[in-house]
Amino acid sequence: MGRTSAARQETERLLLGGAWHPLTKSLTFFAADVEECVASFLDWRGRGVIERTGHPLRRRDLTGDLETLLAELTPMEVAMGRRNLFVPVATDGPYRTMMLRSSWLGTDPGSERAAFATRGVGSVQVTSSPNDPRGLIWPRGFHGIHHLGVMRPVPVEQDDRGYTGRSVGVRISDRGGWIFVDLGDRLPFEDASAYTAPRVKNRFTQQTLIDYAAELGLRPFDADFYASDRTAVLVEHTGPAIWRERLASIADAQSNGNPDRIGIPHPDATTIEPESRTITVIDGIAYHRGEAIWDPSILGTRPPPGWTPKI
Repeated sequence: MGRTSAARQETERLLLGGAWHPLTKSLTFFAADVEECVASFLDWRGRGVIERTGHPLRRRDLTGDLETLLAELTPMEVAMGRRNLFVPVATDGPYRTMMLRSSWLGTDPGSERAAFATRGVGSVQVTSSPNDPRGLIWPRGFHGIHHLGVMRPVPVEQDDRGYTGRSVGVRISDRGGWIFVDLGDRLPFEDASAYTAPRVKNRFTQQTLIDYAAELGLRPFDADFYASDRTAVLVEHTGPAIWRERLASIADAQSNGNPDRIGIPHPDATTIEPESRTITVIDGIAYHRGEAIWDPSILGTRPPPGWTPKI
C-alpha cells in the first residue's frame, strides 16, 4: 500500500472522516459526567480567569447533532482557544464526557487533565492524524501521530502530584522520522510484542489506538458515540480576546496559508501592544506579540499546542 493511500485510509477512519480535522485531532475523555466536568472546570479555570481578567466564564447549554455542536467551536482562535465543549458519550465505562477546545491546532488538554486528576477524575486522550507532510489530503499537511494517554488519580503517597499516567504511541519528530513513545506503567490489555517491530511506525498503528480505546469503553471515531441525547455544554470566556488574536475556520486550519496571517482579526482583540511587558502568559502558554512561544526559562508555562521537542 502506498504512503498516500495509507494516509487516506487513516483519514477515512477519523471522526466524521476527518472533515473537522485538526479541531478533532485530539479527543479527551473524562471519567465523570458532563455536569461534574463543567462544575470542576468552572471552579478551577473560572477562578483563575476572574483573578486575571475580571471577566467570568459563561456556560451555555446546547442541543443538536454532533456537527451542530462542533460548529459552536468555529471559528477557532489562533492563539488561545476561548470555548470548551463538553459532550456526553455512549459508554458503559467510566469515561463519560468528551472535551474539545476552540483551538485551530486542536485541543491540548494537559492542564485540564492534571487539574481534574487532582480532583479525583481520570482521563484518556486519543490523538490521531495521518502522516501527510506534502499536503496531499489537506493543503496544510500534517505530521503523523497515533497516541493514547491515560491519566489516573492516585494518593499523594504514591505520587506527590496526585496522579500518574501512561503515554504510548508513535509520531513524526521534527527531523522527519517516526519515534515511539512508551512511558509509564503498561495497561493490562497492551500487546507489548508489537513494540519491537523493526519499523517504528508499525509499533503503534491507528488500529492499535482504536483497539486500545475500545478496551477502555471508547469508540472515539464513531459519530454515534457522541451526544446521543443531542445535548452538550459550552463554557466560554466573556472577556476581550488577547492582543492581536485571529480567528480561523476549518478551511483556514486545513489550508497552507501563513500561520501568522491565517483567518481574520478577532473583532474583540486589541491591536495596541501591552506597555508593561511583551510576553503574556495565559492558561500556562506564553505569548509574544500575539504568537505562542516556548521558553523553559519562563516559569509556570508549558509548551504550546503542536509543539514537539527537538529529537
